[in-house]
Amino acid sequence: MSSQTRAILLGAVVTGLLSAFFAVVGQGNTSGALGIAACCLPALLGPLAAVWNYTNTESLTIPVGEGAKIGFLAGAGGGLLGGLLGELLRMLGVIPSAEEAMELARQAWENQGMTADQMATAEKIAGIFTGPIAIVVGVVVLGILGAVFGMLGAAIFKKGDEGVA
Repeated sequence: MSSQTRAILLGAVVTGLLSAFFAVVGQGNTSGALGIAACCLPALLGPLAAVWNYTNTESLTIPVGEGAKIGFLAGAGGGLLGGLLGELLRMLGVIPSAEEAMELARQAWENQGMTADQMATAEKIAGIFTGPIAIVVGVVVLGILGAVFGMLGAAIFKKGDEGVA
């Protein structure tokens, strides 16, 4: 296995485990600092870890395009892993089912003073993020964010000569 593949797998595992961790800790609470951390940290840290690992292992500087590729694959892989872990945790009863999560969200929206029309719209949007579609959305979104953060990592983690090992 190449060092780039190992780095991508490392980044995917970091992204996926952090996503699953925040699914357990958040328990449907996606507002405030916890919501921001649950959204952003897996997408940021996994791709950065992948690019750092690759550039550090090979002692080289990579072009931002290579960083985007590594970050995309780490983010998308982590999105898949996190989604599958989330489904497993739902089956085990560790985190709420989709129906229970929607009910928790309705209660939170009601407590925030949302109108019935606003809650209906929010429920339609939230429905996108349940079931198998949620895994696909997670893969796409984390892949795109991973590409952005992979480019950032390529610009930050410079080692030795520029090139691809």
